[in-house]
Amino acid sequence: MFSRDVFLVPDLAMIHNGTVVVDNVTYPVLDIWVEPGEFSDTKRLKFDWIAVEQTPTYLLIQLYFEDAKFVSASGDHDTLMIVFRDPEIFRGINTLLIEPEKRTLERALPGQL
Repeated sequence: MFSRDVFLVPDLAMIHNGTVVVDNVTYPVLDIWVEPGEFSDTKRLKFDWIAVEQTPTYLLIQLYFEDAKFVSASGDHDTLMIVFRDPEIFRGINTLLIEPEKRTLERALPGQL
């Protein structure tokens, strides 16, 4: 969820496929990865993702893990990391950019029930 309304991107594929150059390094517009828990097998945490829906107040992202039963399966949580590398693409309707300290999100991933 966004704390303030943002402009919609014309095509959600821009979020998944877009890149931005920062200090001569090319990054994806939205950088998503899993930080493994202490005892997690990183080879078992591979996934792909797509941006499914965007409104002015939120962005819905679907994760597709190769083998979801291994997510947070070792007793400690794996952590989903999301970095908004290109704040221009998520510019607020008030024309403000996402503040630098709010461009990285961390969320604990629940294990299988």
